[in-house]
Amino acid sequence: LPRQFNGQAADGGQARRGGGSCAIWTGRNRFAVLDKAQQQILIKDLSNQTTKTIKTPVVVESIFAGPGSQILLATATSVVLFDVQTRQTLGEISASPVKYVVWSSDMSTVALLCKHTVTLASKQLEQLCQIHETIRIKSAVWDDSGVLLYSTLNHVKFALPQGDSGIIRTIDNPVYLVRVQGGDLHCLDREGGVQVLKIDPTEYRFKLALVHRNYEEVVTIIRNSNLVGQSIIAYLQKNGYPEIALHFVRDDTARFELALECGNMDIALETAKAIDKPAYWDKLGQEALRRGHVQIVELAYQRVRAYDKLSFLYSITGNTDKLVKMQKIAISRDDPQSRLQGSLYLGDVEDRVRVLRESGQLS
Repeated sequence: LPRQFNGQAADGGQARRGGGSCAIWTGRNRFAVLDKAQQQILIKDLSNQTTKTIKTPVVVESIFAGPGSQILLATATSVVLFDVQTRQTLGEISASPVKYVVWSSDMSTVALLCKHTVTLASKQLEQLCQIHETIRIKSAVWDDSGVLLYSTLNHVKFALPQGDSGIIRTIDNPVYLVRVQGGDLHCLDREGGVQVLKIDPTEYRFKLALVHRNYEEVVTIIRNSNLVGQSIIAYLQKNGYPEIALHFVRDDTARFELALECGNMDIALETAKAIDKPAYWDKLGQEALRRGHVQIVELAYQRVRAYDKLSFLYSITGNTDKLVKMQKIAISRDDPQSRLQGSLYLGDVEDRVRVLRESGQLS
């Protein structure tokens, strides 16, 4: 349209026709047409006159719009980013025969839709992820937050540039997505009728907030939705966010494992006390020792009565007072092995001789 458009089409709305396989806009007043037979790109003005002819650098099946003066050349095995002004190839990405191309609103990311795959790439055609489907892909549209929504025969799904994907909702009949706005998905059916489908964007917004490490939004989403469940908790744990999952788990066993995984020894100790089983105290002691939490290690060893480990802990930490107490405990337990070990830690030769004599080790 002219820059000063008064609401009326130029030349009385006269249509202009010409030959070509496909055509795309490359500017406000020019467009490109693919001559597939001659493998040429024709740059034309609004009067349909050819102003420039460009020989394609590869065998091209179709062309798609790109940012600025750039266009996408689709071949049988790849997509090429080509600048029609400089006539240079700027990038290339491997892809099956591409049917549709959908750019994000800021033209920073592109979705290449093939029959059974969706490839997300940057504007330089650097691949971000690729998603495979068993059912044919029908259409796609970008959410304002940077998430791709695409439709198959019976599902509307989402794809994050980082590679995560999932189902948003099922559909009875195929639809062709046009725009998504909040919880409203605008689309066309096969008869050309306009439909507005209700969707719940909570899951993909939650996962996008995780990727961007926007933890404040993550907590807000979880608190204001019914998202919390075993699948989401498992997702958080699997993708390296145990510290977030920890805030929404109520089961002591699960909290204990998550606390150990993210290194929250205070909560691990709290849940170990609630469970109060030797296996959990032993596991807590091992992790606390690895992280240098001596007091928690001591408590864990005391709960499982690991006297030899306690004595060694007091020895390496230089706690001679408690080593003396451990000697008294060994005497009350009638454990000569522990007494001998304790006397070695304390350097008490007399007690060592006494233990050996009482044990009959005279030679």
